[in-house]
Amino acid sequence: MQTTLLGLSIAFIIALIAALIGPYFIDWNQFRPQFETEATRVVGAPVRVGGELDARLLPTPSLRLRSVVVGGANDLGKVRADKLDVEFSLGSLMRGEWRATELTINGMALDLGLDSQGRIDWPASSGKFNLGSLAIDRLNLTGRIALHDAASRSTLELNDIAFSGDVRSLAGSVRGDGNFMLAGLRYPFRVSSGQSADGNATRVHLNIDPGARALSADLDGTLAFEARAPRFEGAMVLAVPPGLKASGDVPITPWRIAARVKADPAAARLEQVEASYGAEDSALKFAGTGEIRFGLSPLLRAALSARQLDADRFVAKDSNAAERLTIIHAPGRPNEYLYSSGTNTSDRPILLADDLAARPFAGSDFWLMDLGLEFFHWPEQRLLKPEMRHNRSCRVLESINPASDPAGYARVVSWIDLETDGLVCAEAYDRGNRLVKEFSVGSFRKVEGRYQLQDMKIRNAKTGRRTELEFDLKK
Repeated sequence: MQTTLLGLSIAFIIALIAALIGPYFIDWNQFRPQFETEATRVVGAPVRVGGELDARLLPTPSLRLRSVVVGGANDLGKVRADKLDVEFSLGSLMRGEWRATELTINGMALDLGLDSQGRIDWPASSGKFNLGSLAIDRLNLTGRIALHDAASRSTLELNDIAFSGDVRSLAGSVRGDGNFMLAGLRYPFRVSSGQSADGNATRVHLNIDPGARALSADLDGTLAFEARAPRFEGAMVLAVPPGLKASGDVPITPWRIAARVKADPAAARLEQVEASYGAEDSALKFAGTGEIRFGLSPLLRAALSARQLDADRFVAKDSNAAERLTIIHAPGRPNEYLYSSGTNTSDRPILLADDLAARPFAGSDFWLMDLGLEFFHWPEQRLLKPEMRHNRSCRVLESINPASDPAGYARVVSWIDLETDGLVCAEAYDRGNRLVKEFSVGSFRKVEGRYQLQDMKIRNAKTGRRTELEFDLKK
């Protein structure tokens, strides 16, 4: 009995030593034909190994391949890798499970082709291996991916890809992040996928973060293949986020397009389109539908509409950017407006003529010319009548714009306090004699023995919006 146990122990030790040191004395390259034949049978496509081939059982089952090609010599769709290293979980293998603790693929080159009918040009798999049974704890990948489209005779190529993630099932459950180069620019990305509820498609979520071109993209939907033709249905968002700047510290105008997408190789139908251009509080916003035709002559058709477009708010500067206005008035001379905007108001301001002062100040309904009471300096002033306004005795003054085609107001009617000669309120009209704005003076405050205006209000008659201007009399 002791002899039997001793013999089994010696046999086990010899087998263990053989498993540990045997691979160092075995030239696995002599088994290349057998390996390629078996790999072709498992994968279901031709497999060739042009470089070194090495295998280990202990301490960790591993396989090293160099210069691997999957696909026929004349196939447009094929994948190549300069280096493929995989380590398997010994415990999982002993339980009959395929689980890789780490898979590293360097120098990958994946070429996918779409034929003229929009079908993936990839050999039909006849492999016996169940891809859904393979899990990878850590996947590291570098290389490139190219999509060749026969219909448009074009190629989309993602270069210098670096990806790290994990695979729960090679049939569809993948998650990870990385980056790639497209047209000379680098884009970070995150991706996750999994089987759809019905098992007939793959749920995909792809997020591309702003790169050198400040463009972000988000795709969330299902990807299916019908007769080898890809179909995508889900949500798409393309955007330039706010707060980004180009070279020279120049702000980039943010924009955003969101839509429900149904796409195939021939076209993409866009539904529930929502588009905006500009900062959120002053953006131009549209809604509608669209369609993109792919192929040799791509075409975009879109029907967009907007309930209301507030151009004044849109062209106004960023509310976070400081604006400075200095008004210089001298008797017998027109007003001079020294205006500067942006984050650096120490720059030399721009001298604006009175006809260019019909522009909003700090995004408000006050124009620069309003703050300079420009209408009081027009040459034609008409005294109309005395009248009570705001419980004050006033004289009514009409100011006529001398410009034949005024950029601002055609005329302004003002109520002047008889006692103080101060402005009580005013109404501005356009060339069609339509009310444009209403001004009203608020309270006064005595500063260093003189009464000074403390606040002023304005109402935009076209939009109904009201703006109040408060003066800091401490400065």
